[in-house]
Amino acid sequence: YPHVAEAVMQVCARVPTLEDALRLVSVLRGVKSLRAHTPALEDAYTILIRRFGTGEGTEKGFSFANLVASQSQGGCIDQGLYGALLRMCAVAQNKARVRELVCLLPFGDLGA
Repeated sequence: YPHVAEAVMQVCARVPTLEDALRLVSVLRGVKSLRAHTPALEDAYTILIRRFGTGEGTEKGFSFANLVASQSQGGCIDQGLYGALLRMCAVAQNKARVRELVCLLPFGDLGA
């Protein structure tokens, strides 16, 4: 498992375009063995958010999350992306803005 997580991090750090990043997300979401390792997925999403999210601070995470949701089957975010957003929110300065953004997230069934 550590080798898989490391490989995923490297791919996320090198994926060239937003379109490729979204394709990568759909692949990651489909790997059942990886879904069991939420921290690895959270790390992967954190890298992608930093690279492809728009806005400042936590807004980057929410912009990326909404983009992922709009491109995914079922139109919602998964456990790994949710975890990555929680990490970002934990260190956010503007808690009121974070609550506002969280309310807009398309959660769906996070257990799936």
